[in-house]
Amino acid sequence: MRILANRTAISLAVLFGSCALAMAGAPTAPMFPPGALTNLLGHAVDLSSLTQEDAIRLLGSKMEEFSDLKSKANGITERLAASATNVAKTEGESETAVLKELLKELVQVNQQLQKLQGDVEGILAWVDTQKKSLPQMQSDIAKLKKPGITNYVQFQWSDTQQQSGRTTNDGFQMRRIRFGQKNKIDDKTSMKISFDLATGSNRLSAELRDAQLIYDLEPAGTSPVKQFILGQQPLPLGYEIERSASDREFPERALYNTSLFAGERDRGVQYRHAIGAGSFVHVGLWQGMTVSDPQQSADGFRDADNTIAYSAGFRHKDHNYEVGVTYFHGTRGGFTPTVDPLNPVPEVDRNLVYLDGIVSNFLAPDLTLRGELMFGEDRPPVGGKTDPLYRRQTDVLGYQLQLSYSANARSQFHVRYQMFDPDTTSSPDDAVQGVGFGYTYWVHPGAKVTISYEIFDETGTEIRNNVWTIRSQFKLG
Repeated sequence: MRILANRTAISLAVLFGSCALAMAGAPTAPMFPPGALTNLLGHAVDLSSLTQEDAIRLLGSKMEEFSDLKSKANGITERLAASATNVAKTEGESETAVLKELLKELVQVNQQLQKLQGDVEGILAWVDTQKKSLPQMQSDIAKLKKPGITNYVQFQWSDTQQQSGRTTNDGFQMRRIRFGQKNKIDDKTSMKISFDLATGSNRLSAELRDAQLIYDLEPAGTSPVKQFILGQQPLPLGYEIERSASDREFPERALYNTSLFAGERDRGVQYRHAIGAGSFVHVGLWQGMTVSDPQQSADGFRDADNTIAYSAGFRHKDHNYEVGVTYFHGTRGGFTPTVDPLNPVPEVDRNLVYLDGIVSNFLAPDLTLRGELMFGEDRPPVGGKTDPLYRRQTDVLGYQLQLSYSANARSQFHVRYQMFDPDTTSSPDDAVQGVGFGYTYWVHPGAKVTISYEIFDETGTEIRNNVWTIRSQFKLG
């Protein structure tokens, strides 16, 4: 019986030794699913939170453990063979006990090898999954970073009612050649850039319009607005200044906006924060005068008065109406004019309030009402720094009302009334009123033709400046 038992032990030793060598040389199926691995100490290893670099380092560590266990299994197998030989020769109880202990140790090593084998297979499977999804990831990244392009071209003919010796820019001209794009860097970071290639006296110069760095505190489109906008951007005053020239119904903005905020854009930082469904507040710090203001452009881009302007406002939008209110405070620096230098122009404060509203389906379907009111204190920059018309702070007032009717999908009719008084107290003859009539025909969503006729009436000396404009526009994006 003892000989039979010893032969059985030898057979088991050979069997386990073969299994150990097989484990070391030929991998088996993984025992643990990838993404829920364990190391030799039983600690969890979650691959879902790893990068590819982390997975490679972990794989290297596992392979080192695998090599150590392989060497240990080979050593136990050799000791098993020697112990089995001694049992066959001596048939001693002590050698049999040693053999059993070695077999037990070999079983433990075998279990560790199987567990480690599963971990390695899991890592390799995860890496393989990443490789398979890489083309899709590259495609998603390419789509994410694809620029959002918005280009449009406006070509027009205009004729201003004037006496002989006209100086207005009438006739055929390229009114705007706007190239813009918005790049989304990731789900929180983007930038917007636009240029106009039809500026200057001959409409042949290029000019920077927008240069904005946009950062959302939460991923854009997935949460209420919490957004910083840095750089050159339209001032958030009323509805018209921020509204694109490609969307307006009349050729130019209202007189009070073009006079006090020429170029519409200032350089600064704005923050917008949603406070409820359709509502947000906004605050901004600004240079103080827009980029094309005649008293700003005379000094280049620098902040001549070295003071910061600020704005604060609220806007709410519902499905058929929108309202907003904004307060703006800044300064206009003092200077010595070229004409009459003995009468220097002092620094003045700019305190302006904007109220605006838009109502869709106003009184009747397809009828839209837009209104805007501006009032406060400023020094209108007429005449620039050469021969300024206004040399002291004045009370200013401006407003406009516009009705637009969509007769059908292609035809729209518009009428607008506007008024601007640059000095409501000291100079009663400076106010200008204007009535405009317009028609828009949409060739398709990216092309339209607009015909308008505007009549202006000055409170003081009448100026012959009624104007016809026929404009065609093509827009991409």
